[in-house]
Amino acid sequence: MAIKKARCPKCDRYRKLTKHHYFPRRFFGNGTRNNDTIELCRECHDELEELIPFEDVMPKSFYINVVEEFLAT
Repeated sequence: MAIKKARCPKCDRYRKLTKHHYFPRRFFGNGTRNNDTIELCRECHDELEELIPFEDVMPKSFYINVVEEFLAT
């Protein structure tokens, strides 16, 4: 779902941004227990999603590190 137009924190392009949940909803669900999000453009969101394993749930620290490393590069 598109949120708003703004600069993407990853690529710095002015685009519609979407929410990326730090902790995948497929493992952690929705709601107040999983409301840590970052807003990215669709291209960067898809690129970040490719770094997240689909098969196994990982510790929350893993997902935080993935997002932080993704933004740093």
